[in-house]
Amino acid sequence: MSNSSLRPTTSEIVDFWQLYDCDRIHPLDNLGQATVYKALDLKNQAVLAAKIAEIHLAFDDNAAYGQRYLRGMEMAHKNCIKYEAVYRSQIENTVHYAVLMPLLNQGSLLNTRPHSDWSLIQQHDFLLQTADALQYLHKAGIVVQNLHASHLLLQPTADGYAPMLINYAQRQRLPLAFIQNFEYLAPEQFDADYQPMPQTDVWAFGVLAYWLFTGHLPFGKKAPQMPNRLIQQRILEDETPQLVERIPSPYSELIVQCLQKDVAARPKDLSEIIATLASLAPEKATAIYVAPEANLIPQDDEDNPVPLWQRRFRRRPSRPINPLLVLLLIGLAVLVGTLLNQL
Repeated sequence: MSNSSLRPTTSEIVDFWQLYDCDRIHPLDNLGQATVYKALDLKNQAVLAAKIAEIHLAFDDNAAYGQRYLRGMEMAHKNCIKYEAVYRSQIENTVHYAVLMPLLNQGSLLNTRPHSDWSLIQQHDFLLQTADALQYLHKAGIVVQNLHASHLLLQPTADGYAPMLINYAQRQRLPLAFIQNFEYLAPEQFDADYQPMPQTDVWAFGVLAYWLFTGHLPFGKKAPQMPNRLIQQRILEDETPQLVERIPSPYSELIVQCLQKDVAARPKDLSEIIATLASLAPEKATAIYVAPEANLIPQDDEDNPVPLWQRRFRRRPSRPINPLLVLLLIGLAVLVGTLLNQL
């Protein structure tokens, strides 16, 4: 297939199925509009990853949706996956795409525990490389708009893992119908007149960094039964989450800057974040989290006692077990049992 254009004919997908043996029984990942499978090149026996997508023709006028895949074949950044081939066909009002790319067996960042298994230096390097890849895309006029931990594959290195960005969105506004992970969306993406801007990816980078350090999403994770509007409400209304206090300084301050609801208050682009990260010495970062006091029950005040209805639902901390008291109770129980047997 030509790298310069898409030919909307039904024969191309047929060619794909003849050239590759695709394991559709065991999907590697489900990215919402697309599912990724292992694909064996029947000619040279190479194992690749195949992203299979099915969309309505209304979203692919003049093969516009497929242009995002063709741009993936032009990637020239060490942290961006370069697509190897793109196939397209149309059956009635449904458009089918098959995209071939290298297979990385380590999976995505979503399936790891960087907040507890990685060193601070590894976390620092991963964020710096991710920011550099995003800046590369921004210079090409591409705003990812739906950056997510599942869109960053892991490439093993001598010191840990390097991020490999797998999703490149498009230059135009990405419809919310194409986004399943509202947890990473910036507040402005819910506006009807929103247009892609680098600050949108800056917000998502802050969400990603927060998750990388804490293992939690700043505005909660969407459960299957939870409507997207609840996550949307949290993003628009909630304050900066308290777990940011557990993140080492100065990374915590950088994340707070990225998660400013006002676009103008965030770093204007990833170049500012790259400069900040490049100036940091991760081995000298210090945690600023202060553990809460053991006794969480407020003491009564003569002028303002704790109401009785509140006390009923308060749980006081358990007292430590006294071994002597345990032995005394056991002895008392034996004595009572002996007396009862003599009656």
